[in-house]
Amino acid sequence: MSSAVQGVKLEKRYEIPNGEENIVCFIARDYEKKVGEIVVKIKEREKMLWLDGLFIEREFRNRGLGKILIDFLEEYALSKGLNAIGLGVYPLDYNYSLKDLKGWYRDRGFYEFMDNVMLKRLRENA
Repeated sequence: MSSAVQGVKLEKRYEIPNGEENIVCFIARDYEKKVGEIVVKIKEREKMLWLDGLFIEREFRNRGLGKILIDFLEEYALSKGLNAIGLGVYPLDYNYSLKDLKGWYRDRGFYEFMDNVMLKRLRENA
């Protein structure tokens, strides 16, 4: 088993227009195997991408895939003219504490905006 994920490709699974928010789902694949999934809302009025879910298959965790997915989201948000990424921090896996999860996002440039809500500004004046 390799220590890093090789050949990861992201593909749009679906996009649902929902008034002022579009819901978009991306699947991450390592060659043909699904290794992760991200679900976001594009909030046009707030110029923000809201991360509803970032899921990594258990066997692919701790290999840098989460960072790859966050980097992808930053590029995607910038390409859509958005200024920030926001998310609610709620561990869905008992192996990770809330403190650990917040630390993981802090290491990727997010800061705590409110209780369990984190934000990353993508543009200086945002």
